[in-house]
Amino acid sequence: MNRKTNRQRKDLQPSDVSRAQKAKHVAPAVPIDLPDFVMPLKGTPEYEQLLVWQGKGSAEFPEEESREELHEYQIRQLEEVIAELWRRERVTLDLFEPLPSQQELFDSTAKEILAFGSNRGAKTTACMVQLAMIVQGRHPRLSGMPWGIRKNGGRCAVVGYDLGHIGRVLYPKLFRPGAIKIIRDEVTGKWRSYRPWLPSDKAREGEAEEAPPLIPPEMIAPGGIAWLVRKLNIPKRIKLVNGWEIYFFSSEGEPPQGDDYDLAVFDEEMQRPDFYTEISVRLLTRKGFFLWGATGHVGGDALVKLADRAQQQVNDPSPRVKAIFFGMDMNPHLDPEERALLKDKFANDPDAYRARIEGVLMGNTFRVYPEFSIKVHGFDLKDLKESVVPEDWARWMILDPGRQKCATAFMAMPPDEHMILQEGELYITECTARKWASAVEIATRGKFFEAAIIDGQAARVHEMTSGITREQLYWEALDELGVWDRFRHKRFIYGSTDIESRVESVHDWLAPGEEGTPYYRIAIGRCPNTEREFVAYVNTRVKTPSGARLTDKPNAKSPNDCMNCLEYAAAFRPQYRRPRKKERAKSNAVLFMEAKRKRERQDSRGVNFGPASVPATSHSLS
Repeated sequence: MNRKTNRQRKDLQPSDVSRAQKAKHVAPAVPIDLPDFVMPLKGTPEYEQLLVWQGKGSAEFPEEESREELHEYQIRQLEEVIAELWRRERVTLDLFEPLPSQQELFDSTAKEILAFGSNRGAKTTACMVQLAMIVQGRHPRLSGMPWGIRKNGGRCAVVGYDLGHIGRVLYPKLFRPGAIKIIRDEVTGKWRSYRPWLPSDKAREGEAEEAPPLIPPEMIAPGGIAWLVRKLNIPKRIKLVNGWEIYFFSSEGEPPQGDDYDLAVFDEEMQRPDFYTEISVRLLTRKGFFLWGATGHVGGDALVKLADRAQQQVNDPSPRVKAIFFGMDMNPHLDPEERALLKDKFANDPDAYRARIEGVLMGNTFRVYPEFSIKVHGFDLKDLKESVVPEDWARWMILDPGRQKCATAFMAMPPDEHMILQEGELYITECTARKWASAVEIATRGKFFEAAIIDGQAARVHEMTSGITREQLYWEALDELGVWDRFRHKRFIYGSTDIESRVESVHDWLAPGEEGTPYYRIAIGRCPNTEREFVAYVNTRVKTPSGARLTDKPNAKSPNDCMNCLEYAAAFRPQYRRPRKKERAKSNAVLFMEAKRKRERQDSRGVNFGPASVPATSHSLS
């Protein structure tokens, strides 16, 4: 450019000249040396046109005189326009073509969605696209709706298995090119998703390119990334220009507390089951949405419960919880030969094949008692006369004591011993001996029991303040209320400590008998905590170099209080004995004398000097 050319331009206004001069000192909004995913690639029509406008191209040029009349700032503006047009033609969310299973995810308005299935079923990509749509305010059904998610200023929690999972999978899926592949349409010349199942696209496989990030760089606010480990691509928080904030968490750490979120996304297995519980609370205030993508062989207790809730609402036209299946064979982007090779690798491992290839939700595989079903083992008390267990049935009470949670099961057996029925339960939190005894007194009124079985290990625990065993505290609490008069054997019986034997005994109870009905039955609607623990009670998994291996030992961290009661009862193998007939109602004089004797026993107890002062406890039925 030269002054002569500027003076010859009669239509050039003074303000334009000043802007042209300032342009020499002001950096353009989009620099010329942009990365390949923003600037046109060499050989493309856009690249050739840009060279023409820069006066460097080999195509037909405009008149030399008109080219000389272009100012430097005008060339920069043209470059910026070309770059912006190029970027807009390659917006990944616009080019993304969902598969049928993925479309079901985007169409759903359920508050909780479980995306499960086989490996390579495209569930992670679908979940990340859903996330990217929401945080950019572009979701067609959720963004900006009164019942949906806000377009601007929201908060999102993304939880991965560990920090490495965040840096290797989640961050690249969202903020790096390559979530999907794109190619120019051979007819229109415009960019679109690559369709390898079409012969025409497969023949041009070399022309396919990685699409720009699902969340492009221009969406990130200046200085909006707070890194946890920068060199490993592990962010802690990313703030977008529209006010949305994305927080990343590892499931091996502490769940977020105190914060509120509009959206929470889990990917694969959670090492700590309390993440789901805590995140659910964090979504309450903002009426947030929850999305969990996982392969069927992982996920833990929370995943199994979520799947069960989705199954219960499968016929609901507007479900709150929805499960969507993603299968490997439903993903046409996979090469057929590679898919067949992967199937061969797991052909000799049925469980792995079902989970990784067929995408079966293997929650039942992890359950200690997968054969339990309320449809099979449930018993409707309405089938009994007056909907009450008859007086001639034998009864037992089983106790698993604890300060935080105390579970008690009540079992009954008919004279013909064709089944054992769990007719009720107690599940008390923040429990004390007196609190438990009061509940037992109410639950056992008018009934006669053969014996009370207790967790022997917990029974022997001594209280730090008094030195009295927990067994003695519970025994005395029942004695003060006169409950032991309702038992044939007036002492606790210790339950079996052999876990494997206990579990095997319960399996025998759950198995169908000769008539096709199981020995163990549970009163429908009377034992909700026992039903819940049947689902949540899982076996322990051990990490090995080849992956997680399932053991036959129950996981002590899974909910097990009611299950322990059931196991103690099964290992005890109760046998029928005709209950004692009801005694006549005691007169007021007798009740007065009994109360007086109890007070005298309490007054004579005196100072306790430790376990030696506790009366001996019998544990036999003799």
